[in-house]
Amino acid sequence: LTNITKIIKMPYGTNIGGLRTCPPRRIENSVFSKSKLDYRFNVVNKLSQKFYKELGAEEIETGFELQNDFKGKTLMACKYCIKEELGYCTLTSNEKPEEPLYLLSGNKKYRLVFNCKECMMEIKYD
Repeated sequence: LTNITKIIKMPYGTNIGGLRTCPPRRIENSVFSKSKLDYRFNVVNKLSQKFYKELGAEEIETGFELQNDFKGKTLMACKYCIKEELGYCTLTSNEKPEEPLYLLSGNKKYRLVFNCKECMMEIKYD
């Protein structure tokens, strides 16, 4: 911990193991180009709302945690693929399951959406 503290306190331009420390760079507003933000931007407080408005966002949907209606919303996107796990990967198998596929948990039903080209699976609230 003492070594980390020493590194953090070093002035800019200090050589550390062949690398030089640099001053922080300001990110220009032009980098951000979205004017309409959906729940996936996770805007759940006034500070985040102010931040995105300053970057040019005009419409801001509240974050998932503050939503009342989850229908059709993506809960998770992942590389893990249930179709692949079951031997139904469209890239490696000719077998295809009857779709859509769902995950069930108690009385909740989650629809699985597959983007095989990108090797991604989304879990959506139904």
